[in-house]
Amino acid sequence: MVKVLLSSSARAYLRKEAQYLRQRSRPAAEAFLARMREARINLQRFPQMGFQKAGLPIPGMRSLIVDAYIIDYEVSADTVLILAVRPSQIPEASLTVDDDFDYEDDVGD
Repeated sequence: MVKVLLSSSARAYLRKEAQYLRQRSRPAAEAFLARMREARINLQRFPQMGFQKAGLPIPGMRSLIVDAYIIDYEVSADTVLILAVRPSQIPEASLTVDDDFDYEDDVGD
């Protein structure tokens, strides 16, 4: 089995979301944390279970939908790194690549 790690931003989001939910409904916060723990266990067993992100120039980048949240993660030989956890209503950041851009133009001017 692989090791599942959380980035600092993913860990901060989980804490913030759990705190937000706890203020409104303790059972909802407990259910959220249980689902996130379950997702980590599943990723440890099946790191390729999420879908690959089309169009991103980052090899190994995947996403997993867990209830109303999306977990963005990266898979390496022995590690799953959870990069971000976000509500599914928030669109992912897009990376646009300008294939016609001349990166060497105006160098040294």
